[in-house]
Amino acid sequence: MNFRKSIFTVDYYELVAQASIAEKPKSSIKAGPSAAEREELSRLRRQVRQLQMERDILAKATAWFAAKGERMFIPSSSVRKL
Repeated sequence: MNFRKSIFTVDYYELVAQASIAEKPKSSIKAGPSAAEREELSRLRRQVRQLQMERDILAKATAWFAAKGERMFIPSSSVRKL
């Protein structure tokens, strides 16, 4: 098989790509996120940091309680007698 590209093939696909870009309306090409999208991203990033911190704290607490190996003390006055 011959997989070599001719200069004409490359030029053709380059022209097709340029034409498809030129046909798109300028409104469909975004420069970046809007102000509302940036605000939402910022809020979501803060929320992710908060949740990660809470997860880490819970993981450390779980490991601490597991390493301690003691059962929780339940006073006899809180147990109902039948």
